[in-house]
Amino acid sequence: MDLSPPCSRSVGVGGLSKEQLGNQCLADQMTKRPQINAEKTIGVALHQASYLFKTAMRSAFQAEGHDATPEEFVTLMLLPETGIDHGDLVLKLKKEKTNVTRLLARMESKGWIKRAVHAQSGRQLTISITPLGAKTRQHLLPIVQKVATRALDGIKDTDVETTRRTLTRFADNLMI
Repeated sequence: MDLSPPCSRSVGVGGLSKEQLGNQCLADQMTKRPQINAEKTIGVALHQASYLFKTAMRSAFQAEGHDATPEEFVTLMLLPETGIDHGDLVLKLKKEKTNVTRLLARMESKGWIKRAVHAQSGRQLTISITPLGAKTRQHLLPIVQKVATRALDGIKDTDVETTRRTLTRFADNLMI
């Protein structure tokens, strides 16, 4: 009688093929595995780092007298001087279209961007940065650089680049 666990057997058991048995073993392992330490998961680490970085940015902006959010700053940084199609900006920001539309409305009310109907299509919107938006971007950039320098203290440049590439791939893998 074979007393080895079903996952280590090389032939099917009880009419199950090797593939079915492998799938069953995987399911058994997933349900019987030890408790996950949530504090050591990538999701928790991402959440905490993102929250703390955005909070530090908001505080630094306010301390310098700027009414800006981290999302507005990132959007200003991603806007090319020549303008960008609304749909392309949505893809660059990796956000839902409705959220980007609200964000752009807020930025337009601050005078940082201008939305106009695309000259050729007549339907699509083109987003352009205004002179005030460009000036705001220039004022916010050193503030963010200061926060980033603090956040990256003691981390090697090669580790920063590896993390950036990994997070970019992580996000790309999740794009729908």
